[in-house]
Amino acid sequence: FDILASEAKSSDANKTLRDKSQWEKQLMQASDELSKLIPHASNLILVEDNLIGKDIIQGRDIKLFLESDGKYHGCPADGDEAIKEFKRLHTVGAEYIAFAWPAFWWLDYFSEFQQYLRSKFRCILQNETLVVFDLRP
Repeated sequence: FDILASEAKSSDANKTLRDKSQWEKQLMQASDELSKLIPHASNLILVEDNLIGKDIIQGRDIKLFLESDGKYHGCPADGDEAIKEFKRLHTVGAEYIAFAWPAFWWLDYFSEFQQYLRSKFRCILQNETLVVFDLRP
């Protein structure tokens, strides 16, 4: 049993390292893509489930979705609340909205929010780490 327990611990440790390595790779990819895609000094709404943070790129005004007083406030109760909060941020100058991979589930769960964004704005990037919409006219 000691040998099996030792192998199981080793396997768990290797999985943890692989998962951490994958996370770091995705984070670097998302950071690089956002840095290239979002012009310096632009206003960006970032949907990331409080797992990435505003430091993913520098030189942009980033609002976490949903945030209150500059801090992550959790996800909306429903799609209508998501659309209402999005409209508020868009009205005060948001130029882009980016969904990072940890929050991709929002696009399915809040399907009316996704439909709203896709019907009104151009999706400028969609891959395994990001979905980004350009909110400018």
